[in-house]
Amino acid sequence: MNTTQICKKCNKEKQLSEYHRRGPGYQRICKECRKAHVPSGEKRIIFLNPPELYEPLAKRIETLESKLRSKARSFSNDPLEADDIYGAMIDEILFKCKPEDSDSRILTRATWAAKACVRKYRAYSMMVEDEASMLAQTDEQDKELVASPSRSAEDEFFEREKVTNIMQLISTLPKEYQVIVSLLSLGHNQREIAHRLQKSDQTVSSAIKNIAKQLTSLGLSQSFA
Repeated sequence: MNTTQICKKCNKEKQLSEYHRRGPGYQRICKECRKAHVPSGEKRIIFLNPPELYEPLAKRIETLESKLRSKARSFSNDPLEADDIYGAMIDEILFKCKPEDSDSRILTRATWAAKACVRKYRAYSMMVEDEASMLAQTDEQDKELVASPSRSAEDEFFEREKVTNIMQLISTLPKEYQVIVSLLSLGHNQREIAHRLQKSDQTVSSAIKNIAKQLTSLGLSQSFA
């Protein structure tokens, strides 16, 4: 059994103890090189392929064209969406794979890219759907204010102003928090929101508490919580 391997970054042969574990094996870049390129507290740097590898990788892509297209279509019946997924798969192969990688490894990376692309589509679609529902609900509230005969013109003015101020306050929150607020306004409970956003109940509960604190600090009553 080999006890050493060559670091892909510094090209030095080092003991396996100088590498972080990765599944049953070890990472390709030694601890020293990884630490030098990932300062404490900063985001991990992803090492991308140099341009000279693009041509040999393009040839590998050409041989796997039919499988990659078929895989992209398996993730979406929409031709345009499938093309976008295919593009994400190609980017993943060009930037992350090696010309000597096996077909199985390349297809696995392509699958990861496809799943990530689908998750982005779903998150975007959910955001658009929720924003549209929230706007529609606000329009209905405005109509009710106008149609209400029991309210004076002054009451209607202040009610409209209140709704506008609340919407403005919500728009200052992070996008993820805005989605949670819109789901709450549609009557979803914490468990339903956690399931829809694919997050834990504790995460959603903590987010709602943070939302309440932020809105309270901006002048909204704590009754929101």
